[in-house]
Amino acid sequence: QNPEEAVDWLGKSIMEDSKQLDQLYQDVTNTYMRFDSIAASEWIAGLETGPQRDSAVKGLVNNIVRYDPDSALIWSSTIENKSSRMNMMQSSVQQLLQKDPKTAESAILDADINDEEKDQLLKLVKS
Repeated sequence: QNPEEAVDWLGKSIMEDSKQLDQLYQDVTNTYMRFDSIAASEWIAGLETGPQRDSAVKGLVNNIVRYDPDSALIWSSTIENKSSRMNMMQSSVQQLLQKDPKTAESAILDADINDEEKDQLLKLVKS
């Protein structure tokens, strides 16, 4: 039930392979989200910025995007890797457009992202 312990235990055997470690963070997040999404969110919020946190955020976003695209957009905007951040934000906006098109534009404008990212996401709304 403790994701930190799971990551520490499993991570010791794969520390040399960053892709495997990133996948581990995403997998642990996916599992943790099924049992306690609030605790999983708190755990992710406390992770150090970097590739593993990005992977954990991706896992969280993939779990919530269909039923809470607003929160998915907010979480996606915290991903450090620019390409991954944009991919996850686009996925969130597409879900938001399906759920509530009227609020999609305001969600983008309110997001804590740079103007270039806002412009790219607003293109989805206007297409």
